[in-house]
Amino acid sequence: MIAFRRVSSLRLVTVVVAVAAFTIPVAVGLASPSATNPGGVVTNYQAYLGAKKGRAKGKPYVIGWVNTQGGPLPSFIAATRAIVAGARYINNELNGANGRPIQLHTCYIGGTEEEGKKCGLEMANDKRVQVVIWGAVVVGNQSMFATIKAKKPIVIGVSASPVDGNQRNTYALSGDQPHVLGPWGTYGKNVLHAKTAVIFNENLPGAIPAAAALTKGLQDAGIKVTHIQFDSTATDLLGPVTAGNVNSQDMIIPSVGFPYCVNLAKALQQVGATKPVVALPLCTFIPAAAYPGGDFPKWVVGMAQNNTLINTPDVKAYLTTSAKYGLGKVDQQNVFSSIAWAELMAVIKIIDALPKNKINAATISAGLKTFKGPVVMGPPGIDCGQFKDARAICNNQTRFDEYHGGGVWTHKTGWLKPPK
Repeated sequence: MIAFRRVSSLRLVTVVVAVAAFTIPVAVGLASPSATNPGGVVTNYQAYLGAKKGRAKGKPYVIGWVNTQGGPLPSFIAATRAIVAGARYINNELNGANGRPIQLHTCYIGGTEEEGKKCGLEMANDKRVQVVIWGAVVVGNQSMFATIKAKKPIVIGVSASPVDGNQRNTYALSGDQPHVLGPWGTYGKNVLHAKTAVIFNENLPGAIPAAAALTKGLQDAGIKVTHIQFDSTATDLLGPVTAGNVNSQDMIIPSVGFPYCVNLAKALQQVGATKPVVALPLCTFIPAAAYPGGDFPKWVVGMAQNNTLINTPDVKAYLTTSAKYGLGKVDQQNVFSSIAWAELMAVIKIIDALPKNKINAATISAGLKTFKGPVVMGPPGIDCGQFKDARAICNNQTRFDEYHGGGVWTHKTGWLKPPK
């Protein structure tokens, strides 16, 4: 059973900081990469897992699940609903975890570091749990790492905290800000042939590192960067946009959290901006009706996970299968849902490849260390431990999608790596 908890209120600024931290980003017949098919796609989950067909039986196999929900911080409950739907699907059709039904040991963080310690203790003390999957965890990371002490592997989709990157026995399958934001430079250089770019971000701890990672990627590509950082209390962003001299730039980059997406779009419209806008994915979470003209702007968006608004074969497989097991349409299109789905698939793929009598924290860790992908709806190939500065990070690839209005998206590129 999934429980929901309430915690004491925090200041609004804490909420905004936490949200800003996420400015990141099937037969296993793998098709050739292209703009319309970025990387190999997974459409046959049975083949991907190497699983037997049929219903799982016997004693449950317990997997830890930690997520942010039930408190004053923005709730990412859609990710929980997605992993629950994925577990039901695998249990009913794909023989569970190496023949045993998957059971989730859930623990939720509402908004305090102390809750991270509590979840860490739960996972560390439950002998049945040999691997822990994280959803959108923005607070409590440090406490959980300190409590679990690398004795059990932790699997992350896209890391949102600088604390995560250099942890032992931790695997961020789809990357983190410093690594998946570098490809904005590659896109600017190779697709837009840009010489100049302007970055906008609020002056909050979660947004500042993202802007720094973007700046490095652009500069590594030889692009001159103008950086406009505005006060987080600002509601009218016409001043910052005017200061950015956007119509003389080759590339406009909104590196902002939820509270600023619509106002930045309004300000760009007010100055008649015509240059290409290449945004981070958070702004796609805002209802289209909130934007000027009642539709999402015709921007390009970079993502380290496939855009579930694009009807590609891997997305079709996810939408059809997850709907069958109770995941609603709105939840399906939340990026953290598809990430949670992909994390579970990767973990079960590793467990299914192990001998039944050798499924434990050590063997799962060994499987994660050598896991090369593909990640479902994610990077076609990964390599955990490839970065000396961030041993937990497995990916530095992003692909870019373009919005044309009226709900129509197209892939703009395949998977791109940073310039350096």
